Amino acid sequence: MNDSLLRRALLALLALSLLLSVSFALRVPVGDNPDETAHRDYIRLIVEERGFVKFIERNKLPEGAPSRDEAHQPPLYYLLCAPVYAASGGNPVPVRLVSTVLQLATVALAFFACRDLFPKRGEIAVGAAAFVACLPIQAQLGGAINNDSLSTLLCAAIFWRLGAVILRAQTVHEAAWLGILFGLGLWTKLSVVQLVPAFAVAYFLAVRGDKMTLAKAAGHCAGALILGTVLASPWLIRNTLLYGDPLTLAIYRLTGPNYSPADIQTGADWTATDYLRNVGIRSFATFFYFLHPNLPIVPLSRFVGPPVPLLTVCALMLASLVALYRRGKVGDFKDDAARLVLFFGLAVPLLLPFYLRFVLTVFQAQGRYFLPALLPVAIMTAVAWMSRPLGTDGDKIPPRWLAVLGVPILLLLLAVYQLIGGGFLARP
Repeated sequence: MNDSLLRRALLALLALSLLLSVSFALRVPVGDNPDETAHRDYIRLIVEERGFVKFIERNKLPEGAPSRDEAHQPPLYYLLCAPVYAASGGNPVPVRLVSTVLQLATVALAFFACRDLFPKRGEIAVGAAAFVACLPIQAQLGGAINNDSLSTLLCAAIFWRLGAVILRAQTVHEAAWLGILFGLGLWTKLSVVQLVPAFAVAYFLAVRGDKMTLAKAAGHCAGALILGTVLASPWLIRNTLLYGDPLTLAIYRLTGPNYSPADIQTGADWTATDYLRNVGIRSFATFFYFLHPNLPIVPLSRFVGPPVPLLTVCALMLASLVALYRRGKVGDFKDDAARLVLFFGLAVPLLLPFYLRFVLTVFQAQGRYFLPALLPVAIMTAVAWMSRPLGTDGDKIPPRWLAVLGVPILLLLLAVYQLIGGGFLARP
C-alpha cells in the first residue's frame, strides 16, 4: 500500500470521524451523555472562580448551585475547555467540539502508531484508525463534554510507546517522554494509574526479546513511572491535603446517587451471580455502542439494550478472537510480532482487576472505563482480519485487504443507527 493511498485513507477516516462526532454534538441533548452536566459545571466553576475548585457534596450545596460532582477530577481537560466556554458564553456545542478535536487526534494517533509498529502492514493502520473513528461510543464521546476524550488519547499514546519498547528497546530520552505522557494522563484522569501493570509487562517482554537488559528495563520502567508521578505530584498533594486521599477513591461514592452492589441486588431481586453477569453484559455492550447511562435496571431488556446490536458486537468479537486463535495456531505471529500481539492482547485483561474492584464497590456498568485500552483493541481487531501473515514483507494492496474494514463498517452502521435514534438515545 503506497504512502499516497495511505494518506488519502487517513484523510477520509478523519473526515468521517469529524462528521460523526459533530453530528452527535449537535443531536444529543445536554445531560444525555455520561455525567455531562457535572463536567460542564466544573468548567464553569473554573472560569467563574478563576482557578481550581474544591469538591463539595451535592447535598451541601445551595439550591441551584453548579454541580461539583466532578470537581475532584484532575484539571487538564477542563483547563483546555475553559477558554472555549468563556468565549462562547457557556454554549455547550463549542465546548463539546473540544472533544471532537481530541477524537480526531486519537484517530490520527492510532494510524501513525500502527505505521510505526507495523511499518510493512499499511492495512493494519487503516483498520485500527477506522475502528477508532467508527466505534459508536468513541464517536459519541467525541461530541460530548467529558474528560474521557483526552484520557483515551493519552492512554493510546502510552500504549504506542510501550509497544515501541518491545520492538526496539528504549533510550533514556524516550523513557522520559513516556514518563511525561504518564504524568499528563494523571493530570487528566487518575484512573490512568491502572496502566502501571502494562508498563511492567512491556518492559518484561523487551527483556525476553533481548532488546534490553533486565537492569536497564527496570531502571527505565521505574524512571518513567516516577517521573510521571512527580509531574502529577502537585495535584496528588493537593488531594491529600483537601481530602486525605491522593487518588480521591472515596469521593466517587459521594458524587451522586451511587448504589452498592448489595443495594442493586436487593432492588432488582438479583443474586450476586446475576449482578456480575448483567453488569458484565452491559459493560461489554457499552464499550461498543452507547446506552443511556440512566436506563432502568428492571426490566433487564432495557438495562442491557436491544438484542440485535448486542448480538452483532458479540458475533464480531467472537469471530475476531477465533481469527486471532487460528493465526496463532498456524504460526502467523513470530518473534517480535508475537510479543507485540501478546502485549496488546493482554491490555484488556490487565484492566479487568481494576474494573472488577470498581463494580464490586459501587454499581457501575459502563464500557467506557475500558477506553484506555482502545488502541490495543483496535490493533488486535485489525490484526485478526488482515489478509496476510504478520511480518510479511511488502506493502502492496492484496485483493482482500479491505477485510480489515469489515468490522469498522459494521460499527459505523451501529453508530448511524444510534445517531438517528434506534432506542439508544431515548431517555428512560
